[in-house]
Amino acid sequence: MMNAEQLLDHLQHPNAVTPAELAAFRDLTVQYPYFQAAYALIAKVAYDKDHPNVGLEVQTAAIFATDRNHLRALL
Repeated sequence: MMNAEQLLDHLQHPNAVTPAELAAFRDLTVQYPYFQAAYALIAKVAYDKDHPNVGLEVQTAAIFATDRNHLRALL
């Protein structure tokens, strides 16, 4: 489980998120299904690391994003 300090650190430094930490963000999306920042960080890591499911992750993040321009800027 991720604590608040770790989450804030990842939100401030999205490039520091590793693929191993994706499980913690997926758990957050299960617990809080409308937590758009978690979806955006999952998409960011998948996009940066050329994850095989990058298309699906970006599409899912786009569905939950209130402003897709911010998502594009993040990616």
